[in-house]
Amino acid sequence: MAFVLRPTFLVSVYNVPFFPNIAVQDEVMYNFYNENITTWTDSEKQCRKNGGQLVTLETERKWKLVKEEIQNLSNSAHNEWFIGLKTGYRKGENWQWITGQQLTNPHWQNHEPSGDGQCAVIAKEYPPGTYGKYNDLSCLASKAFICEFEVNTTTGNNIVLK
Repeated sequence: MAFVLRPTFLVSVYNVPFFPNIAVQDEVMYNFYNENITTWTDSEKQCRKNGGQLVTLETERKWKLVKEEIQNLSNSAHNEWFIGLKTGYRKGENWQWITGQQLTNPHWQNHEPSGDGQCAVIAKEYPPGTYGKYNDLSCLASKAFICEFEVNTTTGNNIVLK
């Protein structure tokens, strides 16, 4: 059975049984993979396989949505999700989104990035009392992840969930 999602405004559909762990904003659908614990590379492959990419939080608006949505979720990977933020293999290289855009709104946890990894996660609440902060860690760590998919409502293109 397939479901067609035609979003036109912000909607959080956690309590709708057909669309668990999905949020939509500005013609972008966010899918929170809480049960799929895997590496950064495999997370990105899964997103691409489904027609999307790891989430890129280039704007405050996108970051706030994801930060708020993960407060309603949990996963077995310390409530952290891989995002599409990465740096090179040399310490001190700039962090950039997988789109190639430089990180301009850094929401790092205290004392991060520490240089112990080239990939980034967003944390539900770490350190305690902070929400939606980034941490750098090894790309080989196993974490949940968030994909984003473009949904063009003006041309009638739809996301089909199977």
